[in-house]
Amino acid sequence: MAGSRVNIWKQDPSVVSIGIRSSYISTEVQNGPSDKDIVLQGMPNVVANANNDFLFLPEENPLEFDAVHTFAIVRQVLTMLRRARNRMQRSQNFNWFWGPEPIQVFPRAGLDANAYYSRYEKALRFFYFHPGGNESTPLIYSCRSFDIVAHEVGHAALDSLKPEWLSSSWHPQTGGLHESFGDLTAIFTMLAQMDVCEAIVVESKADLHTKSFFPA
Repeated sequence: MAGSRVNIWKQDPSVVSIGIRSSYISTEVQNGPSDKDIVLQGMPNVVANANNDFLFLPEENPLEFDAVHTFAIVRQVLTMLRRARNRMQRSQNFNWFWGPEPIQVFPRAGLDANAYYSRYEKALRFFYFHPGGNESTPLIYSCRSFDIVAHEVGHAALDSLKPEWLSSSWHPQTGGLHESFGDLTAIFTMLAQMDVCEAIVVESKADLHTKSFFPA
C-alpha cells in the first residue's frame, strides 16, 4: 500500500488536552524518514515497520518520534503549498530556492533557544533549551512544536517564491511579511487537521476571541 502512517503532536507536548494523532502521508517515504524533498540530519536512522508506517510514541521512542514528527510537518506544509499552487493552475512541482535538491532538516540541532531556515545551509535547524537558562528544568525541544516547524518551512517556501525578499535589499517591512507568512503557514496547516478544528471549537466554545491553544 502506498504512503505511510505517522504519529505527530497535534500542537506541542504542552497542549495535553489534544496530545498526539496519527496522520497519513500519501507520498513515498523512505527510512530515515526521508524522501526526495526532505532529508533528516543528526538523528538515528528511523526504520519503518512492515507496512512502511512510522508509528512511534514519544514516551517510548523520543528520538524516533521527534524525527518522524519533524519530517511529517515539513512534508505536510510542502504538500499543502503544492496543492494550493496546483489549484491556482501553477506548477505543482514546487522546489526549494536552490532547486530539486532536498532540504536538510536538523530536529535536534543543538543547545539554543532558537529555530531557523537558512538558504545558504539549505537547511532547517531546530534547537532545544532549558527555559530561562535554568539547567534544573527539563529541556524544551523546538522541533516538537507543530507551529514552529511549520513556521520555518513557511520561510523556506516564501524564499523559493520570492527569493529577492531575503537579498541585500532586505528591510524591516519585508522581514515582517516573512514572519507573517510563516505564522499563516502554521495556522493553515494546523487547520487542515479536522480533529484539531473541532478541539478549537470545543475549547473556545466557538468564540475564537477566547484564549485557547489556537494561535492568537
